[in-house]
Amino acid sequence: MEKRINTSPFGTVPVVVFQRLHVDTGEAISLHAIILESAADARDKADWIASQPDLALVGMTDATFASAARQHEQATPGARTEYGKRLDGILARVASRLGEKPVVFYSAYRTRDDLPIDNLDEIAIHGKVQFHAEHDPFWGHGNHYTSAIIDSPTWLDVAVLANQMIKTTRDFHHQFLEGVRVVNECNGVKHAKFLMGS
Repeated sequence: MEKRINTSPFGTVPVVVFQRLHVDTGEAISLHAIILESAADARDKADWIASQPDLALVGMTDATFASAARQHEQATPGARTEYGKRLDGILARVASRLGEKPVVFYSAYRTRDDLPIDNLDEIAIHGKVQFHAEHDPFWGHGNHYTSAIIDSPTWLDVAVLANQMIKTTRDFHHQFLEGVRVVNECNGVKHAKFLMGS
């Protein structure tokens, strides 16, 4: 059976939906959706899932992640919440630094009175640091990621590196940058990983 994804110029993304199966009974035990960068990647992922005995392909589609409230805000001038306006400002700074639409979604901001605070100019890790991310073939056909050594990166620097990391590992499922963690230090360089959510 030929699998197709109808791509759209309206900001939708290709998604593959699948179930994990119990290894003994073959019954579905969980449902998952993976966001991919392109229709070709989605077809490859769907073919791989279909070949696995413990997974069952449910389908492929284009999806948009705008909620009904978000759609209302976009259609109604002045309806954007203060939270949304502040978050938009933070995300716009990341996009401006990259010079393109980010694949990373910056979520490591602080809040005050339940509203996002722009912390992009704050230092994320003091001193020399190098970021690493292992490639997991389940999430995409990519490679391991190692950044250049950077001295006292700001959160904006980290967001740029996380964007590079996602494109390298091809894990477009875990796009939410929620923080960083230093895992060790060697010869004066801290080695850190990104804390990514989905």
